[in-house]
Parts: sequence; C-alpha cells; structure tokens
Amino acid sequence: MHINKKYVLLIMIMGLFAASCAGPKITIENDTVYEQPVEVVQSEYLIGPGDKIELMYHILESPVDREYTLNVGDVVKVEFYSHPDMNRQVAIRPDGNITLPLKGDIFALGLTPAELSETIEEFYGDTLREPMVTVTLIDFNVAIRELKNEITSLSRGQSKIVTVRPDGFVNFPLIDDIKAAGLTLTELKSRVETRYKEINSSLSVSLLLEEMRSNVAYIMGEVKNPGMYLMERPVSITQLLAEAGGELYTAELSTIIVISRRRDGRPMGRLVNLDRAIGEANIGNDILLRQYDVVYVPRTAITKADIFIEQYINRLIPNVFRGAGVTFGYDLHRERPED
Repeated sequence: MHINKKYVLLIMIMGLFAASCAGPKITIENDTVYEQPVEVVQSEYLIGPGDKIELMYHILESPVDREYTLNVGDVVKVEFYSHPDMNRQVAIRPDGNITLPLKGDIFALGLTPAELSETIEEFYGDTLREPMVTVTLIDFNVAIRELKNEITSLSRGQSKIVTVRPDGFVNFPLIDDIKAAGLTLTELKSRVETRYKEINSSLSVSLLLEEMRSNVAYIMGEVKNPGMYLMERPVSITQLLAEAGGELYTAELSTIIVISRRRDGRPMGRLVNLDRAIGEANIGNDILLRQYDVVYVPRTAITKADIFIEQYINRLIPNVFRGAGVTFGYDLHRERPED
C-alpha cells in the first residue's frame, strides 16, 4: 500500500503523541496488516441468557409391539397368593422404588409387570416359602398426564416457551434445571430428552429457538456509539460500524482488529483492512462477524494482533479473575509460557 511520506510523518507524530498519553506504544509501518490465516471456528449458534426456546413434546400413544415398562407415578397392585395380608397398591416413586411389607424398598422403574413379579418373588425368597406374586397395572402414564395438563394451551398445543435465565440455566416441567448457556440447540435437545426418557420412555421432545438474545457482537474504540449490538441477521464489520454510527475522524480503518472465540474458547485476533473494503469496494476485506466477536477500531495503526491482545486486553483484566470462573463472554486470558 503506497502512502505519501508527509502523510506517514504526520501520522507518526500524532501516533506518538497519542501513545504517550494513552498507554503502550504501537509501532506504525507502511505495511500494517499482519497476514494471519483466518482460523475456522465453531459457527453454530450457542445458547445464552435471555434466549427463548420453544419446547415441543411428542408422546407416543399408539399401540407398540413391546410390553409396557413401568414409569414414575405408575400405580401397581402387588398380590401375594399365600399371604393376602401383605397385598399392597403402590405408586412408583421418583427414585424408581416401591415399598413392600417386611422387606422395604424394591426397584421397579423400567421393568415390565411380569419382570417386577419375578423380582419380588426372588426378593422374598429368603423370607417366604415359595412366594407367588402377581403384579397388576392399575394406573399408568401418570407423569405424562401431569405434563399434558401443565403444558397444553389453546394457542400452542403441547408446547412451552422457556427462557434462559441470567445464570444460564433453564427450568423444564417435571425435571430439574438444566445448564443451557454455551450449548448448541442440538446439544441441549439431547440433554433434555435424556432426562425426560428417565421419566417415560415414550416421551420425546423438539426444541426451536424462538428468540435470540445472545447473538451479539461488540464494537469499541474510535466509533460514535461503542457498545453491544444484537445480530438478528448476518452482519459484517462495515454493517456493525454503520449501526454504531460510523467511525470518528480519528479512526484508523486500515487495521481494525477482530477478536473471535477459537474452538478451545481462547481468543483469536486478526487484523482487517477496512479501507480496502470501503475505498476499493473489495468485499473480500470485509468479514461476517461471529457470535460474541469483539471489533476494535484503533486511533493508530496496529502491527500485530497478538501484541494488541496482550497490551490492551489481557493486561486490563485483573489477575484476581483468573480461576474465578469469570469469562467475559469467553476467556480473554492467554496461556503464557513460564519464564
């Protein structure tokens, strides 16, 4: 890139003055763009606080070839042929057990009525002489009926809208809270469905992202309105710059830095020459932003992205936050080799 010598000298004087007032010195060279390969990172949307998710339930009620297995809430009648005084009608508790006379708890969840009969006979083999037991299913799919009553509405049918809380957890009917922040929709579906299968094997779910509130990018530096911006569509650097009111006259667009999250969660910085994208209509120099990207528009040219991260990001975050679980969207601290 050809630059007039007087222009370079003027920028150098202004840069040295700004650096002396504002902090670390940033070297200015003719070729300021550091050629760093763009690393491919995970692009699937990650769920975050404020996101709204529609949870749709699918309950298999048609006849099946396999025998019915007992679930939480089901009620069975246990009859002892030779000891009718021990007969009981019991419900399967959330821990999967039922309680019977003399022997106490016995695990019933996931068994068929016939399998439970055999298990009880073995259970009482050391107490009763040749125990004969019959298990009759009295009430079944109780948990599913409760779920239907809770989620069914005239507007949405058998579905429910849930919101990711600020702590990253989501509350689902009948199961405990699940950590959703940082997961993809596919990963969350797998976890939720596994938990519901523990209650009833005929229950499956579908998840739909109803509203995105965590697909954000940050812009800072020499712009009119720095801050966080929600990306409801694919957004490039120039579009985010426009949403931020445009650059200030002090901005250096030839070395805008973009900090992205790598696969391992650590930051990856790269420099973008937006002068070419705007001045030469070269869209190859304008990139689409990813979730949680940080765009910094400098006042003076930056020579290397990794030096900038060290000077302006890592050293600004107090060491007390290390190991405390504070991530600032993602961990900006880099692994440093030991001296």
